[in-house]
Amino acid sequence: MVARLSRLLRHIDYKKKFRNKVVKIEPTSVAEKFLVKRPKADDPFPDFVPRPAFLYDEVATWYPPHMHNSILQIKKVFTQIDAVVEVRDCRAPLTTSQYVLTGMVPNVDTLQRIVILNKADLVQPAVARRALSLLEERGIYAILTDASKKKNVIKIREFLFNSCSVKFRTLGLWLMVLGLPNVGKSSVINSLKELAFAQAARGNKGNKLVHEVKRTKSKAGKEPGLTKEVGAFQISSNPRMYCVDTPGIMFPKLGDPEVSLKLAALGCIPDEKAGQGPMYVGDYVLWQLNRRRLFHYVDILELTEPSDDFKHVTTQVSQIMSFKYGSGVPSNIAGAKFFLNLFRQGHFGRFCLDHLPSAGALQEREQLQDELEPPGPWGPCKYPGQIHGLDDRG
Repeated sequence: MVARLSRLLRHIDYKKKFRNKVVKIEPTSVAEKFLVKRPKADDPFPDFVPRPAFLYDEVATWYPPHMHNSILQIKKVFTQIDAVVEVRDCRAPLTTSQYVLTGMVPNVDTLQRIVILNKADLVQPAVARRALSLLEERGIYAILTDASKKKNVIKIREFLFNSCSVKFRTLGLWLMVLGLPNVGKSSVINSLKELAFAQAARGNKGNKLVHEVKRTKSKAGKEPGLTKEVGAFQISSNPRMYCVDTPGIMFPKLGDPEVSLKLAALGCIPDEKAGQGPMYVGDYVLWQLNRRRLFHYVDILELTEPSDDFKHVTTQVSQIMSFKYGSGVPSNIAGAKFFLNLFRQGHFGRFCLDHLPSAGALQEREQLQDELEPPGPWGPCKYPGQIHGLDDRG
């Protein structure tokens, strides 16, 4: 059953009942400033009222031993690199910040840093640009990419060669790629290497752009935690550039259950490790879709109307896809995994899970932080907390 399910998940578009509908879905814009979108004139289900809130369960914790060992190795390499490339998922540009590791960089003031907002094709363009401008307003150089399609990858290379000062010229430029699990670090590395080979093929005969560069690729896949050790790859030979590939490292403790659910929904945490499993994660995704009035899933999954009952949705999926136990009972777990896989591939519409603050909200927040009075009757009720991904090194 597990092997059959994995084959179906890898070849979703070959299922006839889903193929045409899934591929032709158009993205829908998202107004992130509203918690729940109101029905529009062209809303296909204007009478549907989604759940006002989601009942969160326990905080997901996933921190296997190899992550702790990798942190110890990364600390030793920090002093030998010239630049840090942090990869984030554009669908949660603040939540997927690797602020734990970037906060450990000893020479953060002199080290060049670039943030890659990967999978930008899965986010509504206006929201992606807003995420980019938020980082740039904080003095963080960032790029929107889709590493799987090599979009804007050349900008990463140009920034590294134009902005970084090489410590040891005979050794070339050394960069380190950091990020949470399954945000696309390996895809970024592979795209940089493939770009170098493509430039060498189009260049003059006898050029040494990729001289002695191996075609070995960094492990990339849909499951988190594929890379378990710190490794190094040569990206190009002329100019000489090397990359330190690091495993995706999750936070040891996640205090906010919503943060852990966002990471699980994006595939940064295995479904089985997130609270009650795929049913819990899928129910959260369904709630997010309904509150944004993104009803593509109704047509794709051949439902008659939107639903807040995720078990009903997974039962429908299991019946169509023949996900059943030996007794013939539909497998809701298999249906939930199929549902999550469609969501992660962007077939249910484009949107961002993070609420991106406006420029005015950030300015008001900074004014509160600058007040001298302590929280209380004469000052603000409380000082605003840090926004990870904007305020700290991450």
